[in-house]
Formats: sequence, structure tokens, C-alpha cells
Amino acid sequence: MQEIKITKANQPIPEGFCLPNMARLNIIVGQNNVGKTKFFEAIEEQFNKSEKVEIVYIRANDVNPSDDQFKESAATSGLVSNVVKLFNNLNIPIKIEDEWGLKEKLGFLVKQTNNNFKQFTSKDEMEIKNDLESTVIKIEPIIQSLFNKFLIKETGVEKDLKINQIGQGYQRMFIASILKSYVDLYKKYGPADEAANKETLILFEEPEIFLHPELKRNINKAIKDIIDVDDKITIIVSTHDPYFLYSNLGNDDIKIYSFKKINNETQKPEEGMTDFGNVADENLHIALFNKVHEKMGGSKKWRLGKSGIEKTSNEMIRILNNEGLVIKKMDLGIGKDVLLPLCIRNVIHHGDTASIDNGDIEKSIKILSEILKNQYQSN
Repeated sequence: MQEIKITKANQPIPEGFCLPNMARLNIIVGQNNVGKTKFFEAIEEQFNKSEKVEIVYIRANDVNPSDDQFKESAATSGLVSNVVKLFNNLNIPIKIEDEWGLKEKLGFLVKQTNNNFKQFTSKDEMEIKNDLESTVIKIEPIIQSLFNKFLIKETGVEKDLKINQIGQGYQRMFIASILKSYVDLYKKYGPADEAANKETLILFEEPEIFLHPELKRNINKAIKDIIDVDDKITIIVSTHDPYFLYSNLGNDDIKIYSFKKINNETQKPEEGMTDFGNVADENLHIALFNKVHEKMGGSKKWRLGKSGIEKTSNEMIRILNNEGLVIKKMDLGIGKDVLLPLCIRNVIHHGDTASIDNGDIEKSIKILSEILKNQYQSN
């Protein structure tokens, strides 16, 4: 899928709003209320009855807070059923076998339904047609039925719980587990023949919510594994978490888009690392700085030691064409005035992060984003 163009407005998303030049995995960033969720909702509505595109929409509010893992939270409508749509793509036909007289009983059901239909409508021209000899059951409801309950074991206690009764983090990782299982089964059985003509678009809203850093890595890997094994799947992720940004920089199969809203309307998304919102994260700063450094020529050409740091800073200033961004009286051991990202990088590199102000990190991230946008956006 190369682009998505919205055909019906869903404010603040206007009609004609387009996500162009898409990759296999696309990450949407932006501050709250810029239209990320409304964009997903517009996509779902637009392709709801499409015969060419299957939509798998994993909402942020599919996972709801609860006081503890044994207290039922709000309904998690469609959480499992939406994810297991993927399994219809697999080469796993399931035919009805005549165990326990199943065909006879189902045949009676069809016959009686036809008789009742004719009686209710007083018409003989129409009937239900169902060939039980070749009936193939969709795998989706079968997969869903496997996950109706969880058995939670604690000391001396066993308890059956539904998906919306387990903790929020467990719910999110359960989704990741299903996604990983899809990858495992795809590798083992391959795609169904009919799946060859249908694309799947996964919309994953804030996959990071309620997750610890290690679990974020797991779910990020599961997402990337899917696009590695199945070239008919495109994924769009919306996130506020810097981890999903800095961990995916530099991957040709991944694109980042920045959403902004002006006058209550979401603007044309900017491709590339142009706006990370009000983010003050050391790891994101490191990743962005390394990206800029690489674009300037890499470690062979640009040294960040005493002899190269002034030159690197001057090059950044040249790109931005703004000498006013130079940070005065920042002592980096060489007595030179430098751009803020050089100062922040140096402090992080030497481990003295307690002296960094979050506002400075945020400002520095915006400077690095601006450099990448102005000079290297096409890359």
C-alpha cells in the first residue's frame, strides 16, 4: 500500500487528507488532539466493506485501566476478534468432518431454517444454499474461541478470567503474543491462496501504553517481524513514546510522519523526523544526533573530539542559517561556543545527565529535527 487518501472528512481530518509514500511500517507522531485517532477512524470507516483491504484496528482504548488484574475493567470490545482477522490470511483450511453426526445435525439445521423461511415469507423461490460436503470454516472465530478465558494461578488460588479482566500491560502483551503467533504460523503454513489478492492494513494506536521498557522492545519486534514475513501487510502505528522513534530510525522499511493541527484542521503530514512534539528523552537525542552526524559524513570525516566539535557545530549552524542558536559560554573543555545539540551530546556522553535541563533536551531535539528536515528530509 503506497498511500492512503481520506475520502470523507472526520474532523479535524479533512477530506483529501493523504499519507503519501508509505513504507511497510509507518509511525505517526504528534501532540495530543492533532488528529491521529480521527485519522485511524476515518481509515476504518473508508475500508470497512472493502474486498481488497482488510482493516485490523487495535485501539488504545481497547485496553482499559483497572484497579488490579482481578477486577473487571470496561468492555474491551473487539480486542481479540480484531487481531485474529489476520489468521484468515493463513493457509489453514478447516473442513467439517462427520464426527458425532455433525453433518447430519447441521444439515437438519439448514433444512429447518429453509422450511421456516418459506413459511414466514410464503415464498418457495428462495432458500439457503449450504454444501456441507465442502464447507470450510473460517479460522477467525476458532482462533478467537481459544482466547475466551485465562487461567490465573496464584498460591492456592486458580481463577478463570476474561481478556478484559486481566491487567492492562498483560492485555497489550497478549496482543503482541497473538501477532507473534501469526508470524510463527505464517512461516510454517504460508498464506492462503485467496489472501494473495487482499491487502491487510494494521492500525496500532499507542502500542506502548501500560508497558515497561523490556515489553516495549518485545512488541516493537513483533510488529517488525510481521512486515518481514508478510509483504501483503502494511502497519501504521501512532505513538507518544520516544522508544518507537529512536529504535526505528535509519530503517528503510519504516517511515515517520509528523501530524500538526492549525485552525482546528490537521495539516498535510510532514515526512521524516520533523516534529517529535514536546519530548525530552536522552535516548531519542542520541539517536537523532547520530543520524545528523552520519548525514554530515560519518565518523571518518567528522570527529567529535576537540578538533572536530567546532567544525561540526558550524556546519549545523550553516544548515539552519541561524547563528542565534549558538549557545554561548558552554564549556566543553575546548572553550568554544557551540550549538546546543553538541553541548547536550557531550554531557550525555560523559554521563553527567543530572546537570541537563529537560527544557534544553527538548529544545535540542527540535534543533536536530529541524536540521534533518531542512537538509536531509528526502533521506
